[in-house]
Order: sequence, then C-alpha cells, then structure tokens
Amino acid sequence: MPIPSISLLLGLVLLAYLSTFAVFAVIRVLTGVSIQRVGYSGFRRLAFSPRHGVRITVRGVGLSPHRPTFALPTWCSLVITELRVTVDLEELGKGAVGSLKKRAHANGSASSANGDTGKSRALDGTEEGENDDGAHGKLWERLNEIKEQVKRLHGQIEWLRLVDLVTNTVELCVVGVGSVCVERANVSVDTRSQTVDRSRLFQHSKAKGEVQQPAEWKCLIRSMLFTPEGRKSTEVLDYATLSVHGLLHRELQGLRDASVALKLGRVNVPSDDIEYAQQRAVYLRGLRIPPEQDVARERKTASGESEPHDTPEERIVRAISDSRAFIASILRGMQEVQLAVGFFGLSKRLSTQTHFDRSIYFNLAMKEVGLDILRLDSRTPAHRMYFARNDIAHQGLLTAIAISAGIDDGHKHPERMLYVPMITATVKTTLPSRAIHMSSHDSAGDRNTNVLYANLVCTSPSVDLDPHHLPLVLAMLKGRDAPASRQKQDKSADHHHLISRLLPKASIKISIQEPVVRVSLPPMDTTRASEDDFDLLISTTSSMALELESSHSQHGQMHYGFAVNYRHTSHELYHQTSASERHDLMRTDTCELKVDVNAIPDATVTAFARLQTCTVYLVRPDICEGIRQINRQMSSSVLAKSDHQPTSPKLSFLRKVPAWLEYVRIEGNEFAVQVAGVDKILSHDTRGFSLELESWSSEYRAHREDKLQIDHRRRISARLPSSPDKTPDSQSRSSSPRRAKETFADGRRLTVHLQNLEGLIIDSIDDDANDSFLSVPRFEVAFSTSTDATGPVFHINSHAKSILLAYSLYRHYAIGVAVMVIKRTFYDDRHAISKPLATTARPSAPQVPGSTSAAEITTIDCRIGLLQVKATMPSDPRMMLQVFGFEAGRHRWASPFMRCPLARLYVRAPSAKAAWSRIIGVKALRVDLRDIKRKHGSTTVTEKTVDLAVETVRIGVPHQLVVHDIFDNITNVVKTTKQMQHNFMTESKDYILTKEPEGPKRVPRVSFRAQLFVFDIEDSSFEWKL
Repeated sequence: MPIPSISLLLGLVLLAYLSTFAVFAVIRVLTGVSIQRVGYSGFRRLAFSPRHGVRITVRGVGLSPHRPTFALPTWCSLVITELRVTVDLEELGKGAVGSLKKRAHANGSASSANGDTGKSRALDGTEEGENDDGAHGKLWERLNEIKEQVKRLHGQIEWLRLVDLVTNTVELCVVGVGSVCVERANVSVDTRSQTVDRSRLFQHSKAKGEVQQPAEWKCLIRSMLFTPEGRKSTEVLDYATLSVHGLLHRELQGLRDASVALKLGRVNVPSDDIEYAQQRAVYLRGLRIPPEQDVARERKTASGESEPHDTPEERIVRAISDSRAFIASILRGMQEVQLAVGFFGLSKRLSTQTHFDRSIYFNLAMKEVGLDILRLDSRTPAHRMYFARNDIAHQGLLTAIAISAGIDDGHKHPERMLYVPMITATVKTTLPSRAIHMSSHDSAGDRNTNVLYANLVCTSPSVDLDPHHLPLVLAMLKGRDAPASRQKQDKSADHHHLISRLLPKASIKISIQEPVVRVSLPPMDTTRASEDDFDLLISTTSSMALELESSHSQHGQMHYGFAVNYRHTSHELYHQTSASERHDLMRTDTCELKVDVNAIPDATVTAFARLQTCTVYLVRPDICEGIRQINRQMSSSVLAKSDHQPTSPKLSFLRKVPAWLEYVRIEGNEFAVQVAGVDKILSHDTRGFSLELESWSSEYRAHREDKLQIDHRRRISARLPSSPDKTPDSQSRSSSPRRAKETFADGRRLTVHLQNLEGLIIDSIDDDANDSFLSVPRFEVAFSTSTDATGPVFHINSHAKSILLAYSLYRHYAIGVAVMVIKRTFYDDRHAISKPLATTARPSAPQVPGSTSAAEITTIDCRIGLLQVKATMPSDPRMMLQVFGFEAGRHRWASPFMRCPLARLYVRAPSAKAAWSRIIGVKALRVDLRDIKRKHGSTTVTEKTVDLAVETVRIGVPHQLVVHDIFDNITNVVKTTKQMQHNFMTESKDYILTKEPEGPKRVPRVSFRAQLFVFDIEDSSFEWKL
C-alpha cells in the first residue's frame, strides 16, 4: 500500500475543515445554534437565541487535557471563553405579546366570544391571586424537576470526576439596565476519600466503602463586576468559593447528607446602583403585568374557564402544600450550611441633603461574617436536651466582628456613628420542619412543639453622635415609619390566623456588654482648648440583658402570649471636658422591666418596672449647655411640623392611653435630683436645690372595678411577678351594676405614692450646709376617669400626711436660679416665637377613641393632715403658719372650696428665742369662690365672690412684740419677690419697684362671717400681778 503523501494529508485535513462549515450550517438551520469555525482546541464564535429577546454568545469552547494533581484531580478541562448572555426586556415583552396573539387567533370563535371578558378581568386584576398561585405551583414543579435532574446527574459521577469546567469572562447583560461580569469560574467534583472525608471533623460519620462514596463539588469565582447603564463599574465580589459535600449511595440517587459551604471574600453592595438598575428595568418593561400572567389569563379567558376566589390564607396554605415535598426533601438531605464573608460593605444615598446641597451617604461595613446552620442528630444529648426524639431540629450560629456604620456628607472625612467589636448569635429551632408540616387541626400541644431557642451576645457596642447628626437620624426614622397602605393592612388582617399558628414557643436571650453612647459637643472652655478639641457627653452601662419567653395556650384556644424581662446595671451619664475632667449627670444602679403580653387574639399588656438608686445632676453650666444644643437640634425638625398639625380635642392624658395597656406598676428607691446654676447678674456662685426621695411607686389600671386575677391559660415565666390579668369575658366589664360605662376609657386609674420626700438647698460656698426647705413623709395622688349622667369626668385626688416648708428669700432665690436653669436647658424659645405666627384656622382633628362630644370636667380633691410653713424674714421676728386638716377641691355642681378645722399663725417669742407665740388662731375655716349673677337694668353682670366663714377667730399680741416689724417684713418680702421674679423672667437688671401711677383694680367681692371674734393683748407674766 502506498504511503500517503503530505500534500494528500493536508488536502484531507483541509477538506474535513471545509466540511465543518457545511455541518455548522445544517446545525444552524435545524437548531438555531450558530458556530463560526473550529479552532485548534475547540469551537469558536458560538451564538444562539433560546427565546425571543435572549441571545447567548460564546467566543470559544474547547477541551484542555492535563495530568491530574493533588489540587486538581481531573484529566481534562472544559474551557469556555467569553460567555455572554444578552437580555432585551423590550423584545421579551414583544415576543410574549406575539405568542399571545397567535394563541388567541388559533382559538377562533372562543376567543372572540370571551375576548371582552378576558380584557376586563385582566385589567382589574381580579384573577391576580389565582394566577400567582398557578405560577407558584409551576415554580415548585420546575424546582422538583431540576432536583431530579441533579440526582440523575450524580449517576454519571464516574465520568464527571474526570472533567472540570473553566469559564473565562462570563457576562450577563440586560440592555438598557446594566451588566454583571464574572472574570473566571472553575467547577469540579472530587470523590477521593482521603481528601474529602478529612474535612468533615465531628459533624458526620465517614463514608462506608461498601455502599457509600464521598463526593465534593467545588466552585471558585473571581472578580464579579456590576456595571449599571451609563455608570462606572463596581467590583461587587473579589472571590467566592462554593463547596457541596455529601455521600453517594449505590442504591439511591442523589447526594445524601449534604453540606454546603460558601466563602466570600470582599463583598460590596452598591445599593444606589442596584436601585437605579431596578428602576430602569421597571421602566423598560412599561410597568405591565408580567407576560406569563398575561398568557395564563388570556388562555383561561379564551377557554371560558373560571376559578373560585380563595382567601389569602387558603392561597398561602396551598403554596405551602405545593412546596412541602421539595422543601422537606431539602431538609432531609441537607445536613449543614456554612456561609463566611471576609468583608461586607454597603453604601446608600439618603434622601436628606445638607445645607450645601451635598448628598449624604450611609455606609455599613463588617468583617468576618459567619453563618453556620446544622441539622441536629436526634440521638445526641444536644438534641434531647431541648427537643423530643421525633422532632427535626436545626441549630444556627451567626458571628460578625468589627461592625461599623456611619455617614459621609462630603464636608469632612466619613464619620463612624456605630461600632460593634463582636456579635454572636446561637439559634436552636424546629420552625422550618414544623412550618412545612403545619396543619389546621394542630392542637395546643402540637403548636408548642414548634420551639425556638435563641441567644445573642453583643460585646462593647459604641455609638458616636454629633448634635448635627440628630436631625439626620430623625429624618431616616421618619422615612421608615411611613404608614402602611390600606391594602397591606387588610392583607395582614387576613393572615392573622395563619401567622398565629406559625408562631413558635420561644425562649430568646439577648445580652449586651458595656454599651457606650458618646455625643461630641463644642468645648466650653475655648481659651484652653485647641482647634480639634471637643467635650463629650457619655452614657455607659455595665451590662444589658433581655429575655423573652412565649408559648401557646394549653386549653385548645388560639391564644398566644409572651413575657419579656429587661435589666441593666450600673448606668452612668456624665460630661467630660476637653481637659479630661468628669462631671456626673445621672447615675443608676439597677433598672428592671418585666412585660407580660397577650398577643392573640386581643392584644393586652401588663408591665412592672423597678428602678434602684437613681440620681440626676444638673449642676454645671457646660452640661446644661450641651443638653440645650441637643434639644435644639432634635426640635428643629418639629417646629415646621407643629404649625400644620390639626388641633385635637382637649382630653385628659389618662383617656389618651392606648386601650391595649391593661396594667403598669413602677417602683423605685433612693431617687434624687440636683439642679443648680449661676446667676451671672448677681453672683458667680452656684446655687440651686436638691430633691431626695426614699421610695416611690406608680400604678396604672385600665379597669378599676375589675377584680385582679391571674390568667393561667398561658405559661408565664416563673421569674415574673404575679401580674394581674383580666378574665376573657369582656361583657363583665361593661355590665357593672353600679354604673354603665359610655366609653372604654372610663374606669382608668393612675396612682402615685411618694415616701420621705426632702428638699435641700445647694450652695457652692458652703457645701456642708444641710439647709432643708421641704419635707413630705408621705404623699399620694390618684387620677381616674368616669362618666356620669352629664358627661365625662376626670378625677384628681391627693393626700399628704404632712408637708413641712421652710421659706426665706435666700431659698427663694436659689430655687429661682434652678428653675431658670431648667427653662434654659429644656425650653426652646423658638416655640414661643412661632406660636403667634400661626393665626390661620386649622381643621379639627378626628376625635380620639374613647372621647365623647361633651366637654370633660376635672374634679379635684386635696387633703393635707398638717401644712406647716416656717418663714425666715429679712429681720426679726420669724414666722410660722400651721394648718391642720387642710381640704380643698372643685366638684361638678359646686364652687371651689377650701376648709380646715384649725389654722394658726406664730411669731418667734420676743423674750424666748426658742419658743413660738401665737398671734392668730382660726377654728373651722371655710373659703368658697362663687360666681354671682346680678341684673342691673337690662344687663346681667357676673361677679366673683370670696366667702370666708369661721367659727372662732383669735388675734393676740404677745408682750414686747413690735407689730409693725411683721408688716415691714411682709412688705419687703413681697417687693423683693417681685423684683426677683422679673429678673428671672427677663434675665436683666431692670429695676421695677419704682412707684408709678396705676389704674383702678377690680377686686372681687369678699364676705367674712365669724361666730366668735377675740382680740387679746398680752402683758408680762410677772408684771400683770403688780
């Protein structure tokens, strides 16, 4: 046989090469796949369009053989170069409309007969829920098909392990929207036992060589870029590693006991670019109904089919039943899921702008984010400790370090507002498996098998703020608190019953260690501070703990409640100057809050709080100035809003309390407030007062007449105190035999009890002086609401065992300075300036629930066992007033009154300085304020009358007492008080005591009646016998 020549071989090769073009032409005609030519390692320039509007182009596809290595055990690599998928949304819409017209034309008469009906139903969206259900059903069917294909793919694992996939420059481009590009991606599978089982540690058992074979899919992605239309590219991800590990059984298909590990490198989320691309996509699609729904609706209309309308709850139950098989198989086959992110960053532009029209960006960053979800083995102690043997439970672990958030306004360097060094969360739950196997016939015991245990620990979080940050934070919160639409509210009401069945029996614990909030303020001492120095307002807490426990009712009814315990210890709020000087503002030893909530079916809340050793300090001008700056910044956004708010009906604060609040009790011990300041007009010394309270308590009840009972229908934590709850029979409240309530706001009661209240004067000159001006051993006040035959009534009842006061001009001045400090710190003058500007009529606001059309009447009752006032006058003698059994009040059909059985006025005895001499004594005193109408001719005049009625009046002049000294002291006190009051109000040195002509004064009519009047002039006890 002759040996073929080289020219013959080259001719044959050339002929074969040219014949490929004919083959490629036939393939293009039959399949639509275009192949340009054959290269030395594979095909070149592939292009095809699987559907109208989608085009796929590949620059090269080839095979690259290589020797297997330890890192890459395959023999051959399938290399795909420059894979590009182009999607045209406009062409997709045109293709869907064209196919719809063809199908409608093919249906003929059926389409023409029902065409108008189909259009109207498609436009008004009455079948949107049904079509959504059909789309969801097809989605789960498609997912099941993909799952089965993946199972069958693992049957060819012996061939797949020989080849790995390598792609270079994979790009998804949406015309007019943007593109996503992946620079390189590698996919391979490894079935070596010595390398695959080594990484499984303690989670799973190793593969058994007889019936099992380990397999691990590996995927490596590098450099993912996102490019919006008309904007710069952003590297969203630098690298990612995906590992899917499992066991292959010889008798079963698919990967069993699978573990998924996804590791991401540096992830940047350009939120603004994503929103921009989403808006472009919506614009290109023309805000139309999706084409799949159009086709389904037109098909139903053409065929004359109609489906009954189901409730949203039934549709959700149907969706769960459709997805039950798929998700159940995933839960059975998936053993562990791991997610690790080296760095995560998010940037978003806020709608708020600075005064210089610069954009403000919100930045969020965190490092080493890890998520680990593991299915617990029912045979291990970790499972048996929390769950039953047959329960399918999962455990999740979330960790993150160096979490920081801040804003960038373009003026200075980006400012970090929040920083969390580390956060760890652990979750154990049966919620996924119970949600899949949910049934409408579940009993209370079955609902409580849906268990959730969570534990969150946050270490040393810190918040750094500046006064100009507060309006930005308020604007961000205002944008998030937008009211939900009516449709969403109705939809949430329809899902109420379904959500109640999905709620788990939960035990959640949150612990925060050493949280800090720092607010930067301008330095007060500008002479010693440099340009970059600042003062700090710091709030620190030793630890914060929150515990939540919830469960369903055990009596078969649909009741769900939870109990919340909150506690923080060693809270300090202080001011630190630029010179590192510390000044306390508030100190709290312990704060506890316990809340019991019955969430379903009717929301009711009972709360109990306890505060131990709380002291508030407002004694330094720099601290008060810092608080004033914060208050002005926070109220800057409220001024413009307050002028447009409609006027609300005038109701008592007790009727405005939400109806779901049933019972609240607050207790505290050792509470103190110190307020002091400097009056620069008269002195540079600090003066003020201090109020110290040994114990106090406040209690609120929504239904005063109901007897307190404990609701045993739901489990309450044993650590909670026995809080009162109401019986489920709501008719018992409204059927009171004593009074029929007209509104639900009747019967509310708020009581406040104070024990050992004492007031002290603060003076920087003499710190050791214990100058007390107020002493109240016990004080009680109660507020309640009711409705009588005339209208609503608001009752105020107060009682004090004794009130002891000490008065002097110095004490008056010190208290006035303290009140001036409170006014400058918390009162914004801009409110007073803006009020006269709002002179236009405002529309009336809608009436508050629980109110009535009649005006609410306020009744007052005040009782004091002993009221004693000791006055240190500018000169001798001192004076003292004692009132025994003081009573005052105002009722509906009665005039305001004041009465006391005994009142005495004393002066210091002229001869014995340690004794008191009585100068005025009144027995059975009663004062009434009346309005009397008198008719003068054709006009009626209302006159105010003060009626004084006493049983006995005694006026005595002790021996050696100079009476005009008393009147001189009273005159001097009145004048000085008037001048001080003017200085405090205007903060000026104006002298107002100059005598000037004054106009006539209208004095009310005063009537005085006494049964016995005694005037006594005393003589010396030794001289009267001479």
